[in-house]
Amino acid sequence: MNSEGIQRIALIGGGVIGSGWAIRCLAHGLSVVVTDPAPGAQAFVRKTIDSAWPVLEQAGLDGQADRNKLEFAADIQEAVTGAQFVQENVPEREDLKISVHEEIGRYAADDAVVASSSSGLLPSRLQSRCRRPERLLIGHPFAPVYLLPLVELVGGEQTSPEVIQNRRQVLSPDRYAAPACPERDRSVYRRPTERNPSTAKRCT
Repeated sequence: MNSEGIQRIALIGGGVIGSGWAIRCLAHGLSVVVTDPAPGAQAFVRKTIDSAWPVLEQAGLDGQADRNKLEFAADIQEAVTGAQFVQENVPEREDLKISVHEEIGRYAADDAVVASSSSGLLPSRLQSRCRRPERLLIGHPFAPVYLLPLVELVGGEQTSPEVIQNRRQVLSPDRYAAPACPERDRSVYRRPTERNPSTAKRCT
């Protein structure tokens, strides 16, 4: 999962999806910092990692995999400082996500890639108050994140093609399928049981 220059991942939100990302990143040798204001969030993340780790050990871990590379931050500013990659996993409310991405933009490095785990919101709307909208895209995983090798990538109107390519490199081809899908076609991955070959063909 690692690519050149990506060593530290900030996870904003440590629920089921955020914890899944933490497991996936730790399993491939990345350093992870999580921030989540919910009571008991840290305990939940640790418990989820401890429960899943034996499964990954049996499947085969990266030589750099280490659960001790997990840290927790008090807030978004602390979490994103020094991170090359930020993955937002807060509840699926557009107003909340816009606010969170506005705050991420205040403190994240100018060259950091920022992704949202949103399953249905449009990245162009999430970019509306971003300081660096060209750095934001959707990186929607499928649960359980640490087992299913598929992430839907969706750029917004202002997303740089370079950012989408960077995201694909982080999700290296030997471990993840990372199709890039236009905003208008997001439904193809949210309805996996429906047959829509013409739409799927456009998600390249």
